Amino acid sequence: MSFVLDTTAIITYLSDLGGADLIEEMLEKASKGKAEIYVNYLTLAELYHVIGSEYTTKKANEAVVAVKRWPVSLVPVDESIALSAGRIVVQSGLSLQDAVVIATAMDKDAAVVTSNPKIGEFFDDAIVLGSKEGT
Repeated sequence: MSFVLDTTAIITYLSDLGGADLIEEMLEKASKGKAEIYVNYLTLAELYHVIGSEYTTKKANEAVVAVKRWPVSLVPVDESIALSAGRIVVQSGLSLQDAVVIATAMDKDAAVVTSNPKIGEFFDDAIVLGSKEGT
């Protein structure tokens, strides 16, 4: 069982919003070696940007440190992910960040965890937080 968390999923968990319990279960499974969770470095950059813009850089730093302590594997944007993301942007019109999340999930053969239904449309097994299945 493998998952890729996008920024909205991370914020859902950090803010204890609807669906946070599901992410907590995933993190518990990952800590026991029963699941693999991936977070792309670009997602960390977006997390920092969102929290730093809405709150403070101190809160942004705290959020990034928290994620890095989770049982997740951080994924760099290598050539394969970068070019896949570029193709996804051209074909779909999604943002580059959303496309990187999708490309990372494809590269890792993992389910995406997001609250963005547009990302969820790319996968049969996506977990869209806020939907009936992903609540």
